[in-house]
Amino acid sequence: MFDEEILLLIKENRHREAIEKYVDNEKYEKAEEFCVTKDKSHGLLTTLLTIYFESYEKNNKEYERLMKEPKVSEIDKQQMHK
Repeated sequence: MFDEEILLLIKENRHREAIEKYVDNEKYEKAEEFCVTKDKSHGLLTTLLTIYFESYEKNNKEYERLMKEPKVSEIDKQQMHK
């Protein structure tokens, strides 16, 4: 089913969505292979790199948010002192 979805996206010239689907499913080598073998005029390797950067930024923000939250052990200690 996954491969069929990719083929449909490609047929509809929705290359970015196809690349995102590869990345979301952790098929990084397939994403790179797709970008290299398709028409160079689409700039697909640049699109792949952009998706990687966007993913990094999203994950980094989530990491920073989680690091600001109190740890479970800290919450337990606060409740014990009440």
